[in-house]
Amino acid sequence: MKTNFSAILAISFFLLSCSRSEDPIEETTEATPFFNLNVGNEWVYKTYDRPDFNSDFKFNGQIDTLKIISEETSNNKKYYKITHSNRNQFSNYIEYWRVNKNGYLVYLSSIDFDKGNTLDTNEAVKHPGKDYSLIYPDNNYIEYGSLIYKLYPETTLTIDNQNYKVYPFKGQFTPNDQNPNLIPKVVERNYSEGIGLVKHVSHSVSGTYNFEDRLVSYKIN
Repeated sequence: MKTNFSAILAISFFLLSCSRSEDPIEETTEATPFFNLNVGNEWVYKTYDRPDFNSDFKFNGQIDTLKIISEETSNNKKYYKITHSNRNQFSNYIEYWRVNKNGYLVYLSSIDFDKGNTLDTNEAVKHPGKDYSLIYPDNNYIEYGSLIYKLYPETTLTIDNQNYKVYPFKGQFTPNDQNPNLIPKVVERNYSEGIGLVKHVSHSVSGTYNFEDRLVSYKIN
């Protein structure tokens, strides 16, 4: 069985008690346009993989459709409920997104949301928008090494003859001394302003298997 970063993340990509109060709900409308979160938005991705770093990527038959189906509030925070049709062989996978006060797109697993675990420390960063100052450690991999994310300069990606201007949020994986057989790798979350994730690049923890989720189509409200 192949083990990949995305699956381990639960996806950190990477696997409700709702409370009502008269306290104000945390809102960050000034940051929302970059991520453009609205009920009814939909994104479709195809997964391409390869066994090593030199082979050509091939479509592996996996198609995942993401939909924002509702707004949900827990502990005075507004989230968007996201469904996946097929995420790493998990059908009907659910997660919760919001834009926090820093303008970062963050998310909770459905397990944390259902338990009311909505503290900032329970939320993982998907993308920092345009904040180049963020250095974000993903601590899900401390058993194997370090995975440190930062934002890279805007660039252009071409997918199926369509050009997208994207802000790459790249994570450098560096093995620790206890795992000398592992090799350094880079994962990527390429977001386009006002559209969303265009391409996600990931790897297995061990070996050379790697894959990409590529945007096929989207519907933005």
